[in-house]
Amino acid sequence: MRVRRDEEAVSSTVATVLLFGGVVSIIGVMMASMMPVIEEMQGSIERNDIGSQLLLLAQRTDALAEAGMPGDTTDIDLRPLDGAFVWDETASGMWYAASWTQGHTLRTDGLLDLDGEFLVRHPQSMTTSVCLDDLRLGPARPYHYTTPAWAEQAIVTLKPGVAETLGPVDVDIGTGAPLELRAGDVVVLDPVPEVLHADAALTVLHVRGSGGAAFVEPLDADPTDGTGRSWSVPLPSGSHQVLLSTLDLSMVEWRSPTGAGTSVTASTDQMGVGHGHAMEMTFDKPGLLHFTSSAPGDLVVLVGNLSDAGRVQLNAHNGAFVGTSFLPPNAPGALVLSNPSDSAVTVTWRGDGRTVPAGASVEVAWPPNGVEGPALVDAEGSIMAAWIAGASGVRTLPASDTGGSSGALFHLMSAADLEHEIQLNGVSARFNATGTEVVLDDDGTTSTELALSVNHTLDVVGGPVRVTEVIGEHGAAFALHDGEDRCLHIGVEASGWVRLDLPWHSAKGQDLPDLHRMWRDGDHPAGIEMRIGAVVGVAEHQPIGTVYAVHLSRLQYGFASSIQGMEVAYSGGAVVTNHPEMVPLALRTPTDRGGPGPRFAATIPAMHPTTDSITGAGPMDLEVSLQNRHALASALAWEVRRGWTGPYGAAIAEAHAYALEGSADWTVYPGRLDLLTDYVGWVPDPALGTQEAVWHTGGEPIQFSLQIALLDVTLREVES
Repeated sequence: MRVRRDEEAVSSTVATVLLFGGVVSIIGVMMASMMPVIEEMQGSIERNDIGSQLLLLAQRTDALAEAGMPGDTTDIDLRPLDGAFVWDETASGMWYAASWTQGHTLRTDGLLDLDGEFLVRHPQSMTTSVCLDDLRLGPARPYHYTTPAWAEQAIVTLKPGVAETLGPVDVDIGTGAPLELRAGDVVVLDPVPEVLHADAALTVLHVRGSGGAAFVEPLDADPTDGTGRSWSVPLPSGSHQVLLSTLDLSMVEWRSPTGAGTSVTASTDQMGVGHGHAMEMTFDKPGLLHFTSSAPGDLVVLVGNLSDAGRVQLNAHNGAFVGTSFLPPNAPGALVLSNPSDSAVTVTWRGDGRTVPAGASVEVAWPPNGVEGPALVDAEGSIMAAWIAGASGVRTLPASDTGGSSGALFHLMSAADLEHEIQLNGVSARFNATGTEVVLDDDGTTSTELALSVNHTLDVVGGPVRVTEVIGEHGAAFALHDGEDRCLHIGVEASGWVRLDLPWHSAKGQDLPDLHRMWRDGDHPAGIEMRIGAVVGVAEHQPIGTVYAVHLSRLQYGFASSIQGMEVAYSGGAVVTNHPEMVPLALRTPTDRGGPGPRFAATIPAMHPTTDSITGAGPMDLEVSLQNRHALASALAWEVRRGWTGPYGAAIAEAHAYALEGSADWTVYPGRLDLLTDYVGWVPDPALGTQEAVWHTGGEPIQFSLQIALLDVTLREVES
């Protein structure tokens, strides 16, 4: 049999196979080129879907933060597609900066970087000091109160806030079982534990012997002069006296376990004299005194109503403790005027005055003869003033270099039975005490006592420290928590950034469990309030501005697209994304309230995950619970700035200013805030690559209010 090859059929078959292969190749190339488009479309679906869900979360969270009460909750159902939810507790944060003095600006950088440094910029005058508070924001970040060696009793209560914490607050007193405190409870601890650990802020009054005079910090302290209108004072059983000093006539209201009442401060027509109010009360058991005044003032309480026990460092109305204006109580005693500067200072009050030599102190009888109320004390330079009653008492000495309750330079006086307790208020410190070097650090000794036979200048290296003057058998003083009022000397006038060391341990590079431990133990601040003092006129430590910096946890949804690393995230009221093309974009900016007129108010929703909150893919139920709400500021500011820590700062700053496109002034003079007259609102700072925005009001003062709401959030998996 002969096989005949059909050449035409073979050619046709080969051609068909090649054609099919070509078609397949073309389809493969087309599919390869189309896959990024398909993946990008999938990414867009994921971005839009989860973005809508997080926008709903932001709206409900804002409503809860601004109007909710502790214990209120809101629930959101999250339905992811192919991505997963994770928490990021270290890469996000926001801060507000408010300038209290006209013509002065304040900027900061690096406060939330978790390292040991930060930057400050204030070019208008010499920046003399900076004081920082650990705000203790977030879950499992208790307050720590170290008991001084001189204290024999502690009267403890919860510090009131805008919205009280529900349920009892646990206070660890070292006995195993925690002490449970509710709002309004007053407890006397005798003896006093070495350290108190509390889940919320406390008011702690330390008492020595039968008591003494103490200056009471107001609940609503004005950031510019330290005065206030509202006080909450825990007092032991016994007789007490309350002394109020105001510059203006005031209506006074009080409420205590023994009753309530109202009255008007004593009036006077004398020039240079304020208005005073004195009242005595007797408690048959420990109780809480609520005291309010319609005019701002200073409050001093005489615990035990002893006539021979009291040492009170007076509030300087243009600085913490070092300033040029004081309003001592109208009560028998003496006024001690101290001059920390290198030149003599003249101090005057109604009908009299003194010249205080450089580096010296002058004591005068108080009150002046013929004065009908608290006499206003004015100085031509910065001084310190203390009201002394009797031979016993306790007072915190101001630092000469910072004007605050801590620092690195102190002028110590010597006297019989007078001792000084020196407490570490930073990471480490060393100083020479009468020929012996003393080292304080948190790995060993954190405080020491010092008795002097001659006057001594305490010059600390490393600092800061806090110095308490103790004399006699009686005294009283209110406690600061361990992370409060850590003050540093700057002494620099510069147009650029000034780099400073943070007075806490660095947390840079720490694993998350170690970072949580540092936050819990107070080794690193969990949110910061920073107050800047500068030279204004003759005042050397005038408070010119405050920065409020808050760590925020970010709920992040990661998904795949044409490129890796896509996300949609919620943090601090903002919804942000880097889709598409890794370009930071703010889908929603943090909520604030502007107007009518030059007003600005904001509530920061600080959301943090609970320990049982899960992460991952699949349907989730998200429950947000309001724990408490704090008022950070309510005062007249001349400039307000908002900045963002993290990769979306510039995008948020730009998104804030969307209405700026309609400004003719900004179109003609871009970057010139001084020429912007037809616009009120957010303006990105003109600096290159800025992550901050300025609330612009055309130079008018701004009524500035700021609150923070602490929110616990729990993610739970649910059945689909």
